[in-house]
Amino acid sequence: MMRIPFNPAASAVQHFQVLIPGRELLELRLAWNERASAWFIDVSSGGRTIHGLRLAGNWPLMYEHRALSPISGDIVALPASKDAPDRIGYGDLGKSWGLYWIGPEDIGKWEAAYGMG
Repeated sequence: MMRIPFNPAASAVQHFQVLIPGRELLELRLAWNERASAWFIDVSSGGRTIHGLRLAGNWPLMYEHRALSPISGDIVALPASKDAPDRIGYGDLGKSWGLYWIGPEDIGKWEAAYGMG
């Protein structure tokens, strides 16, 4: 698991790259949608992209899109503390909620923890 640094104070729309050592280079675009009150993410790697994934806490983004996923592993938002709000608000991502890349081996652990496996 690797934390993806993110600061919502920089902009409501951010495009950046994240190097997963020994694995791949991820290209992420995070955009806050005021109407939905949620962060949406585009994920790219190796010339393939999935657009418009809504960020939900404790749920791997690619889990339902594994067959189309352009990355190995997954991306998940996890609470940084017990006091994290239930929903991820604009200023919560990067503070009370952290954004993480999890490897394929971590997905099995997540499935076991949430009764999915």
